[in-house]
Amino acid sequence: MKTGKRIVSKAEYARIQSLRLGMNVSSYCLLFLTLGCVAATCLPAMMIIQATYLGFLGTRSFVMLFAGMLFAGSATFLCGKLLGACCTKIEALEKVMPFTRATIAELPAPDSLVRASQEPTQADQSILLRAAADTNQTPAAQLLRPVPETITNSVK
Repeated sequence: MKTGKRIVSKAEYARIQSLRLGMNVSSYCLLFLTLGCVAATCLPAMMIIQATYLGFLGTRSFVMLFAGMLFAGSATFLCGKLLGACCTKIEALEKVMPFTRATIAELPAPDSLVRASQEPTQADQSILLRAAADTNQTPAAQLLRPVPETITNSVK
């Protein structure tokens, strides 16, 4: 089952997912702030229209309402730009999967290193170790063999 996602450690997966979650929360906050700015832009505009229609809007009131409308409109524009940038960053985050027993089969064979769960037996120590992807024939003298005293010394 290939998913096209990169398999990472659980710590790296948690870091990327927490970043994605934080950016999603930020984008929702920006969305609500943008909607609030839109409402703050529309309210002075409606007040200007109503006061003009009723005929009791002075010059000073008109200037203050218009300035409020311009400020709220520019805040709406900036929040919208920030929201777009945040959404772009969320989409740019790499899709990853945590390294678990279920995803171990998806790892490529040349990149996988398997460690034994127990110390090798005497019969296993006679087997020569070589690289899995090596196509060249390596002379037997250059191949690695586990040495029993180094194994026991490294455990202590």
